[in-house]
Amino acid sequence: MRDDRSNSFSVPVKIGIGLIALLFILNSAFLYLFVREKKRNNDYVRIMKETNEKLLRVREALNRQSGAPPADTVVKPSPAPAQPTVARSEPKQAPPAPPEKKAVQVEEPTKATPPLERVVKLVVPPESTPAPFVSADAGEIVLICEKDSKTLHVFRFGNGRFSLVKSYPCIIGANNGDKRKAGDAATPKGVYFIMRFTPGSKLPGDYGTGAFVLSYPNLLDRKNGKQGNGIWLHGHDNKKNLNDLLNTKGCIVVTNDVIKELSAIIVPQSTPIAIVDTLKFVPQKDQRAAGEEIKGFVSSWRHAWESINTKKYLSFYSSDFINNEGMNYDAFRNYKEKVNSNKKSILIKVERTAILLPQDHENKLAVVRFDQRYQSNNYKSDSRKLLYLKKSNHGWQIIGESILH
Repeated sequence: MRDDRSNSFSVPVKIGIGLIALLFILNSAFLYLFVREKKRNNDYVRIMKETNEKLLRVREALNRQSGAPPADTVVKPSPAPAQPTVARSEPKQAPPAPPEKKAVQVEEPTKATPPLERVVKLVVPPESTPAPFVSADAGEIVLICEKDSKTLHVFRFGNGRFSLVKSYPCIIGANNGDKRKAGDAATPKGVYFIMRFTPGSKLPGDYGTGAFVLSYPNLLDRKNGKQGNGIWLHGHDNKKNLNDLLNTKGCIVVTNDVIKELSAIIVPQSTPIAIVDTLKFVPQKDQRAAGEEIKGFVSSWRHAWESINTKKYLSFYSSDFINNEGMNYDAFRNYKEKVNSNKKSILIKVERTAILLPQDHENKLAVVRFDQRYQSNNYKSDSRKLLYLKKSNHGWQIIGESILH
């Protein structure tokens, strides 16, 4: 009887043991497959990591060769533009800043302005120079606003030539024509000067970081009956991007970051800005010849003034002359004759000269800016002066005279 019971229990036990063994074998197989797959995944991760590290090293090596910063490097804007956007590279110079330059205080924009998608490039033809500029003081910055391309160009004068420093997208007036009167939404064309900077804290929010005030209307504009005022180069609302603006009421608008850059190089009551439809280039040799001719005229005018020969001195002035005080030729002549009658000696020094040619006048009009040091036996003064010249068959003559202040 005991042997029968033992046999009756042995069958289920054997089946159970078999199932347990089968489960153990299957579990071991699954564990083996899991470990092998995990190892394979780890190998994949390791290979991908090593590949990424190699690619990063290759990219950094390429960046070092091209002069570009590594991908994870944050580049801070420099206080002055350094890299030209011109297609033809120009030799770099580091000329000394003008001695009277004062730093312009600007405010930090509360919102960073992303760069525009529009990439602006200007190709300077070989042995050519911008038509509106003849010469400037060594190291001086000049600006050109090109209305058709909506671009603001920055040039620097050095070694007898103007070299492109940088170009920026800009927004201009809705009216593409020349400014004639107040409210016509036109950006004026001509040669002007940056007069002063007004920080954004003293202006409505639309002006962003701040505004540079232009000298419109200048003496030539007033002679030609042009009206209006308040033409500025300024930033924009910190809550908006330059891309959001279509046009202005006549001002020139750039990003707030550009205003910050320009504040490091613009000299108030000195830096010139030419506004044109499309910038033209002329042979450099022709521009130099024009510059020598105008410099010769200014030198002869200065010597005539120093000679106290009033008749000879007045021969340099046109009959349609007018100055910033509203004196016409006759009033100016009477004034000079009276003043010179009490002079025993006159000494004139002309320094930091810049010569500009308004582009649309075929080199028949010129603007000469210089620092004038006047000393006589009974009076002396220092001023920053503008002479407006017009060329006729008899040569250059002075049609306007004003002080930058």
